[in-house]
Amino acid sequence: MVFQFRTYLSRVKNGLVCIALPFCPEELDAECDDPTYICDPIYICNPFTKEYTLLPKFKGGEDIDGGCMNFGFAFHNGKYKVVRIFWEDKEELGTCAGVVEMFTLGTEKCEWVSLGNTDCFFSGSFPRGVYADGVLYWVSYGSERIMGLDLETNQFHSVLSPPFPTDLVQPLELNQKLCLLHEDDPEDGGEIIVWMLHDSVWKKLFKFSLKDSEGNLLGLSPFIVNEDHEIFALVKNHQVLYWNDKNLLNSYDILNDAEDTLFEDEQDINHCCLPHVHSLISLKKLQPNTLKFLEPIELRLVEVPSVTLVKKPFVVRLTLTNHLNKEMGPFEICLSRQDLQEDEAVMIHGAQNLVIQQVQAFSSVEINLNLIATRVGFQKIRGITLLDQDDNKTYNLVPDLEASSLNH
Repeated sequence: MVFQFRTYLSRVKNGLVCIALPFCPEELDAECDDPTYICDPIYICNPFTKEYTLLPKFKGGEDIDGGCMNFGFAFHNGKYKVVRIFWEDKEELGTCAGVVEMFTLGTEKCEWVSLGNTDCFFSGSFPRGVYADGVLYWVSYGSERIMGLDLETNQFHSVLSPPFPTDLVQPLELNQKLCLLHEDDPEDGGEIIVWMLHDSVWKKLFKFSLKDSEGNLLGLSPFIVNEDHEIFALVKNHQVLYWNDKNLLNSYDILNDAEDTLFEDEQDINHCCLPHVHSLISLKKLQPNTLKFLEPIELRLVEVPSVTLVKKPFVVRLTLTNHLNKEMGPFEICLSRQDLQEDEAVMIHGAQNLVIQQVQAFSSVEINLNLIATRVGFQKIRGITLLDQDDNKTYNLVPDLEASSLNH
């Protein structure tokens, strides 16, 4: 599974995917290159059933200056849990406690619950946390510690330190065990060694080397998100999955020393990948009150004026988003015919059909729809419809809107 957002975090368990989009403080620029962004909003989705749910939004203060998240499954009660941690001032690491919150799918209260504080700092991208066998793991930035959060007790514990420094490692999961990728000699582009924590003992599993398209050895990066390459998964049959040169999804067979390109994207953007297995687990049962369905094309309201003047045109702003990995269109925006009546109080002003030629893959376009009110009072704006002209399919009707119309 490949996502093409600018930067974000995601984790997967039993077919469910947790996606966190970065919320950047206003003082940061729009590119948000700071690796300690806040994870918000957070979604849980099942790509196979196309169900998704949005978790309650972040309500922290303006001083929040960084955060991370992780997602896992508690075996003792069969609950899926999302944990997020944020800090008020990352410049004061060691003195600023991280605030730990947990959200549990399927509970009566749809809210984040406080788990207290942690004295460790886990950056959103150095390195990412992992889930293995009921425990969420992070490498503590700058303190040479690996911490685990047990999803049964909701308590942190220190993990046995490996026989090498943890200032440049990457945690991954294999066979429900915590693994660490460690570079033998980073300065010389040495081999990458995979260690597994098994029965409270660190064991060396295997080692390998990866090369980019020019034959240069690839090493581990302390800030994975913004690099051109990333090792993101270990597979049971001794395979390593990784991104190379930003746009090549590769598989490396360690036993046979064979490499294969699984996917190539011509767009020069950062990707995030997850191994994924189809699942029929329904979010309708886990989180029915906030359940939604993911559509490939989405038409969303951005702005509608609260007050308009009768017989004076006004603009409703919409956003058309293409969630697919291909160009879509052309589209036509109109008022659906069943909602057109002779006494309709709000009508399209000008051309009755607005045509949008093409929407690029994983992108959005803003649309200004010109309307006009024909009488005074609170009026319903009904039947805004998106039509795909290629297959004559209707997408996402915008819900009925309401605007107040006044005389001149």
